[in-house]
Amino acid sequence: METELRQLLRKIEEEYEAAYSGMYAFSSGTSRHELFMNAKMENVGRYGVELTKLVGEEEAARLIVQKNDKDYMKGKEVRMIKKATLRAGLIISYRLLPHHRPTHPEKEWHGKILRLHMNEPGLFDNAVVESIEPGCESLVEFVMISQIVSIEP
Repeated sequence: METELRQLLRKIEEEYEAAYSGMYAFSSGTSRHELFMNAKMENVGRYGVELTKLVGEEEAARLIVQKNDKDYMKGKEVRMIKKATLRAGLIISYRLLPHHRPTHPEKEWHGKILRLHMNEPGLFDNAVVESIEPGCESLVEFVMISQIVSIEP
């Protein structure tokens, strides 16, 4: 089981890396870019379902956050935002995952939730968020629910 667990975590990390790279690379068209991003997130979701079957939903979420944010999470407990409190239009604070290569890993980014993908078969719960950070306006990215630090009042 441990070998399968490590393989799934590696695959999830690779898909996020590919999605991140695709998000910031020049795209040959918006619809093709969206298809690529959706395919990467669907792969993450599929691997996530397999991981959940192995270790349960809560442990799967914890493992993914821990894997993607191992330096930040060292010695800290994962605190998840309640999914029921999220909806399109809310302003949230979130942290980037290590594979985003943040210069300041502790920095909280701010964005507006455009869409939520919750309880969809084969997908980890995530939000499509538009940045409201100065200089990054209109940047759209996928944010896992576990990355969300707070919801603005």
